[in-house]
Amino acid sequence: QMVAYLENYLGISIQVTSKLVEDIDSKLRATIRKKPEEEKEIQDAIENLLIIEEYEFNREKVTIPYSTKYYTPDFTFDTLNTSMDVKLCNSQSDEKKIIDEINADIPAYKSKYMYVVFAVYDTGFIRDTLAFVKGIEKNNQSVYVTVVKH
Repeated sequence: QMVAYLENYLGISIQVTSKLVEDIDSKLRATIRKKPEEEKEIQDAIENLLIIEEYEFNREKVTIPYSTKYYTPDFTFDTLNTSMDVKLCNSQSDEKKIIDEINADIPAYKSKYMYVVFAVYDTGFIRDTLAFVKGIEKNNQSVYVTVVKH
């Protein structure tokens, strides 16, 4: 029974996590009126979207100790066993910096959560979004990256 419960739970959480990525992918851009200057603007827009779509979440409430450092995901979804971090790509140098940040965050977030989502809002600097996403996802199981273009 426990195995069946776990398989069902994991099946549901991966479906809802996939819906979460789809919601951000398809609805985030419509909520942003002017070009954002700070990551917090994207976080606020995502929080509004999460409220409207009725997700159960915490914002910057969970701190994860990893090695000698502490990590705080922007959003956590305990019922989905998922964490999410938001990144803003607002300059040419941001693209490589964001890749480094994501790669640093993954092991810490995966130490507590089964699924990790990165929502990257790009104001026009990530030329090949498919390569950006696939490069991270193919080497990290249960990690999802979505790039939303302004």
